[in-house]
Amino acid sequence: MDELERVASILWEEVYSELDYAYVRKWIEESGWPFSAYNFWFVLAVDGKIAGVICWNIFDRYGSKVILNVAWMAIAGEYQGKGYGTALWKHSLEQVIQYLANLEEKVALIMVQVDEENNKARSFFRKVLVQPIEVIIHNVWGENNGVVFLFMPLS
Repeated sequence: MDELERVASILWEEVYSELDYAYVRKWIEESGWPFSAYNFWFVLAVDGKIAGVICWNIFDRYGSKVILNVAWMAIAGEYQGKGYGTALWKHSLEQVIQYLANLEEKVALIMVQVDEENNKARSFFRKVLVQPIEVIIHNVWGENNGVVFLFMPLS
């Protein structure tokens, strides 16, 4: 299984299982996999096997300031709860911040969107964002299927 197939498989199994796998794979490919001017993909490998993925996205720019969005993040089920997600988050964020600093840009805000009923993801992002501002919009995808936006301003 190549890298794109493994990444698509993890995202499909852990986040988008209600969608068609081919659709998820194509979505990733069209996002600029594995790198574009606006998307920064990182994978986490454990014993040579891809165990997780995160994609940071430049949501907006204003002058030298940037709003970063987590477009996708998932850790394969057997690796969850072992600190891999936190490690992937921290390492990849440091890399993106450094890359942008080399371009004389600075991250002003980090934002994440999760499904309202995904308590596991909400808990994870509350932890790594450190007291985020949280906005819940109910019934976005359907009845009882809303979206939670979490924001962390950086100074």
